[in-house]
Amino acid sequence: MNQEETEEIDLLSIFKTLIDNKKTIIKFVFVFFLLGLFFAIFTPKKFSTSTVFIPQGSSNKGGGNLGGLAALAGVSFGSSGNDEGIPLSLYSEIINSVPFQRKLVKLPLLKEEGKKAITFEEYYTNIHSPGLISNLKKYTIGLPGVIINSLKGEGKDKETKKLSVSDSILYISNKDEQLFQILKGSISLTISDEDNSVRVSGVMPQPILAAGLTYNTQKLLESYIIDFKIEKSSSKLGFIKERYIEAEKVYKKKQFQLANYQDRNKFLTSAKSQTRLANLQSEYNLAYSVYSELAKQIETQQIQVKEDTPVFTIIKPVSVPNVKTEPKGTIIISAWLFLGVFLSLLVIFGKKYYFDLKSRLS
Repeated sequence: MNQEETEEIDLLSIFKTLIDNKKTIIKFVFVFFLLGLFFAIFTPKKFSTSTVFIPQGSSNKGGGNLGGLAALAGVSFGSSGNDEGIPLSLYSEIINSVPFQRKLVKLPLLKEEGKKAITFEEYYTNIHSPGLISNLKKYTIGLPGVIINSLKGEGKDKETKKLSVSDSILYISNKDEQLFQILKGSISLTISDEDNSVRVSGVMPQPILAAGLTYNTQKLLESYIIDFKIEKSSSKLGFIKERYIEAEKVYKKKQFQLANYQDRNKFLTSAKSQTRLANLQSEYNLAYSVYSELAKQIETQQIQVKEDTPVFTIIKPVSVPNVKTEPKGTIIISAWLFLGVFLSLLVIFGKKYYFDLKSRLS
């Protein structure tokens, strides 16, 4: 018997085995079709939307220098621009940070007409129902994890309340930790290496909420970027304003002293009185010069802050999705059908191999 005849016999044998066990295959396919249909129907719906923007930096110019007069007030001005912004690679770290997430979950999402706006925290704490599939997974496959987490987390919140530490150290309650995990699965950020565009995506069980979450994430991220970019120039503006208030007090004091002396010494012409008047006039002029120059510098620095503020070019604005992202019923049912066919073949040929091996050994 040559090789071709052997291969033909093997193929015929396989085909005959499949024909003989077609009922088994049909049963498996039917059962797994029902399972696929079940998961396709009861898997919670999810809607996704995204926005794309490009952070535009500004050309930074020095805010100008005050001369020796401002230096007398203790103000030293160099380049006012903050040339460094947050690197694009750190944007994902920002949205995954605890301070960012704490702010984001408390922002009101978009609302439908006639309904009250709710926050992400309120939705997942008071409104959202996990659904049948999620509960099945939680209390079957995920049951060991639920037990372990409950044992590990017991008393944690009570212990942290007893601690007295710096405000710079963050503590996260079990409730917040669970909420943040949901949030991490609901938002995503991708950076394009080609054009440095930023894509922010949000996923929620309702279309309007998905759009609201995406919009809030975008705006909060932009505010973080702006605050970081203008931190230096804003700090310098605050410093100048403080010096301005001090200079204003000195100026008004010198103004009052000069006016008071002039009123009391209208007819004195002695050299001593003239010298005193000249000194007061000189002190007044210096105080006024510093005061007026600081007022100008405030205006200059305010312009610098605006110049340092980055501009965000929106390429793709947020829109309310009309089509659900998940579940994809066709893919789910097809996957379960494939699994049913695979397992049926595994059972059929596994049994055949077992009985063939058993007959040979006997």
